[in-house]
Amino acid sequence: MAAHLLPAVLAGFRAEHPGVTVHLVEHDMPRDFEQLVQAGELDMAVIRMPATLPGLGARTLVREPFVLLVPPDHPLRERSAVALRELADEGFVCMRTGYGLRRLADGLCVDAGFVPRVVIETGQLSIVHGMVRSGLGVALLPRLAASGAGHVVPVSDPQAHRELGVVWRHTALDSPPVAAFLERLLAVGDDGGGEVTAAARAVDG
Repeated sequence: MAAHLLPAVLAGFRAEHPGVTVHLVEHDMPRDFEQLVQAGELDMAVIRMPATLPGLGARTLVREPFVLLVPPDHPLRERSAVALRELADEGFVCMRTGYGLRRLADGLCVDAGFVPRVVIETGQLSIVHGMVRSGLGVALLPRLAASGAGHVVPVSDPQAHRELGVVWRHTALDSPPVAAFLERLLAVGDDGGGEVTAAARAVDG
């Protein structure tokens, strides 16, 4: 898992359970994680909601709005908000096709009535940030994915958000460390949330 949610969870968990090792797996395909949890290969996973597989516990951790990352001299820089329909003529810097962030951004644009004109696509979020800073296009990103990357303009469309949540296998909670990790994760989510799709398995050491 990534920088916005996991450090606080792991630090607190390690202090309380120093003999437990947590194994982390990162992936951009949340449905794969649901299947791994259902199959017993993972204890829990943080995914983009909604969860789809039956028999798993699930809860939303954070509802995160999308923002528009713009170059330093972009005409929209001083706007307090922008509607998606205003972006039809923009050139977009995007994650590659197949990435979750790309699917979400493309879907929002299509729902607003246009297909985004992609000028650059990459597999690295840091490259998206750099290309926008260099004036090569704009990027439609969840707020935390754009954090610290430059100037962002809020997107006013109410549907422009993503939900992240956690799914777990009920029998995994028979393990006290797993139950404690989930409890801590839910508490941090309640306080403002996280960022990346990931999964964990707690192992008594």
